Amino acid sequence: ITHQGSGQEFRQPVAWRKTPTGGLSATSEFAIPPSARLGVYTVQLSQSLGRQGTEILDSAQFRVEEFRLPVLQGQLSANDKKPLVAATATPVDLQVSYLSGGGAGNLATQVSALMRRKPLSFPGYEGFSFDPPRTASRAQGSPDDGEDGADAAQKLVADKLPLTLDRNGRGRTDIKDLPAVTSPQQLLIEASYADPNGETQTLRHVTTLWPAAVVAGIKTEGWVSTRQQARFQALALTLDGKPAANVLLEVRASVRTTTTTRK
Repeated sequence: ITHQGSGQEFRQPVAWRKTPTGGLSATSEFAIPPSARLGVYTVQLSQSLGRQGTEILDSAQFRVEEFRLPVLQGQLSANDKKPLVAATATPVDLQVSYLSGGGAGNLATQVSALMRRKPLSFPGYEGFSFDPPRTASRAQGSPDDGEDGADAAQKLVADKLPLTLDRNGRGRTDIKDLPAVTSPQQLLIEASYADPNGETQTLRHVTTLWPAAVVAGIKTEGWVSTRQQARFQALALTLDGKPAANVLLEVRASVRTTTTTRK
């Protein structure tokens, strides 16, 4: 076992044992000494071949790094009691306590939140598309609108909101002014605080922002095989992917023309 860079080396024998199939196997353990240098170590197997010398086989690598045990532990949650449908705000609850017991009273924390697109798929409906309708600019191929539209971009909706916990290590804040969404969005919430071990700890929680309580899907047949008619299936699902009965759906179709230039 050799430290890359310094060449510090450790050697230990390998104890072989027979296997039920007639082969040999060995399990070895290496206790990292306190004096071991930080960095990458290579593990090699050396086998004496007598007069032919020694054969070296590379086996594995591992890294030794400093690690400081955290003093605090925390929990972060959002309003998950009911789905966030057309929500403009959501409360965020934070609890931080000492590993040895007791809340981290009056601890200063920061809360941030990021919105990003959430692709939808439901078991049993793999052939259906749940993407929102295209806007007029996207349908015409506007150069200002990317392939997936503006909804695909990430958007920072809360940036390091200060939150000081109470004497029991609990705190609540609200993420306000959430923009209206036309497609499901992931809301990634993070809370950070300074641990007494000298490091900054970060807690993460992900929830979903829904534009409506019903998810509409559509499935079409191959367009190449159609001439005068286009066949399709439309469905409505609940947010957990179950069929939603008695939902009125409206289907619209538009034709896009493309031009090609020949040289």
